[in-house]
Amino acid sequence: MATDTSRVGIMEFRAAATENQVRADEYGNQTFSQSLPPLADLARNRKIFGHNSGTNAGVAPVAAVPTTAAQFYLFNSSETLSIIILSAYQWLIGGTTGLGSSMWGTLSLAEESTAPTAITSGVTGSMATGATAAGLLDTAVTLGTASLWNCLSIKDTLAVDAIGPGHRVDFNGEYVIPPKMGFGLGMVDESGTSPKYGAGFTWAEVKLTYS
Repeated sequence: MATDTSRVGIMEFRAAATENQVRADEYGNQTFSQSLPPLADLARNRKIFGHNSGTNAGVAPVAAVPTTAAQFYLFNSSETLSIIILSAYQWLIGGTTGLGSSMWGTLSLAEESTAPTAITSGVTGSMATGATAAGLLDTAVTLGTASLWNCLSIKDTLAVDAIGPGHRVDFNGEYVIPPKMGFGLGMVDESGTSPKYGAGFTWAEVKLTYS
């Protein structure tokens, strides 16, 4: 029987002068030991990317849970790839926050009628050289359909006028963005328009099938 060498992620080892091969995905997923850190294989294959709002002046929080307005929006511009969100974060650029804040997120339920465009002051890139991201970050995007917003992070803090404090959440695969759809991010804070927040994401881009 011929040996299938079409799989990627080959680990070779020798034991008692016998050479063996253990094969893993795309996406057969066999792992017998943690030989590499988590996500290292995706990074090696140039499938992990990031985008943040860079020197953008920032976006003010809202006082209630969003419905159809996303302060920040990660859009999947690909026709074939899906985006698996790895992390999302927001940081205070300036202004005085209220007493406590929370970061919320939602998956769009339909393709956007007008494709978002990348924020001009943002910074995007691959975690390895030689790859171009399909994901892009935009601001002030109105979702075509209201969807469920989930609370991603809560902080019970005193009011502060500073640069840098914020929220970050690491995901475990629960948010997958299909082609031509996106993920909205928003900050809820009682302080009105005084504080301004920047935002960013990291994600992996892979081909997936949907049931």
